[in-house]
Amino acid sequence: MKGIIKAIVFVPFALVFLVFAVSNRADVSVVLDPFGVTGQWAQVSVPLFLVMIAAALLGVLVGGAGAWWAQRKARERVRIAQREVDSLRQELDRLRRASDEAAAISMIK
Repeated sequence: MKGIIKAIVFVPFALVFLVFAVSNRADVSVVLDPFGVTGQWAQVSVPLFLVMIAAALLGVLVGGAGAWWAQRKARERVRIAQREVDSLRQELDRLRRASDEAAAISMIK
């Protein structure tokens, strides 16, 4: 269900983005110096759709990194719980073997 909802949201967004990119191929000046003191070396002229694609990719990367960082505590809790589950399984196996051995010895007597 989650995948369907993502597709319902993503597909129209992607189509609008692609139509926008194809219809805006004119060059724009991208200035990397907000104060304008460095001159022309901090300015580049590129098609608008490249700027939009780069901004979208940067947004995805920053958003993904933010989500990964926000989930770090949950991942640590999962690792701790998994270690505890593994430890308890080993203890259960040890107790089952001991119980089986005790049952086998009591059957012999």
